[in-house]
Amino acid sequence: MNESCLRMCTNVPSTQFLRDNTIMGNHWGGVDIRHAGDPVITKNIICNGLSDGIVIGEKGKGSIENNVISGKEA
Repeated sequence: MNESCLRMCTNVPSTQFLRDNTIMGNHWGGVDIRHAGDPVITKNIICNGLSDGIVIGEKGKGSIENNVISGKEA
């Protein structure tokens, strides 16, 4: 099990894209946006993690569109 996540933090500008990826099996959130991170998250599959698919906190923001986000399969 992957215990880390993809962190999009610390002033990531809105010109930074996370696109066409499969992010799966994470122990924590699949994507974590914080500290003024402002990425564009699009056309990804985020699945089978033990926690949230996308976490936004601590002044994070972003554009999140056209993703498939699903829970852990039984």
